[in-house]
Amino acid sequence: MLSILAIALAGCPEPPKVNRCIGAVQDLEDCWKWDNFRGAEGPGDPYQMLISADPSESVPLLVSGLTNSKKTKIDDRIHDIPTIGDLCFHLLMAIFQKSAKEFERDGIFIIEREELAIYGIVITKPETRVRLQQRFAKMAQERGWTGERP
Repeated sequence: MLSILAIALAGCPEPPKVNRCIGAVQDLEDCWKWDNFRGAEGPGDPYQMLISADPSESVPLLVSGLTNSKKTKIDDRIHDIPTIGDLCFHLLMAIFQKSAKEFERDGIFIIEREELAIYGIVITKPETRVRLQQRFAKMAQERGWTGERP
């Protein structure tokens, strides 16, 4: 009886959250729908998982993901298919509570009349993504969201 109680109290260790965030960033590729309120939607809801995760665990991975050019499954058959890097940018804007206008000088293009936000922000040049990486990395460092454990 005591051994059963000891096992019950010990419980199962929770998987490391950073590992879940790594998987969620990779799973952004499977997102198939964009909603201006909820963001990207897909199996396992990786977008929502990342936006609700501890920023010290998600932000470093999202900053790294800005240059990921793998296409998602979001396709309206009119616009270019958004990439994982595009979704990472939208997530970082939400987490840092920034507007797209604040990144125009970094090289993004804003299409004002676009109905869906995922298509209203265009990042065409790899060097723009690198500048965005550097800027978000600096903001993350200022907030202590570097992913390093104390």
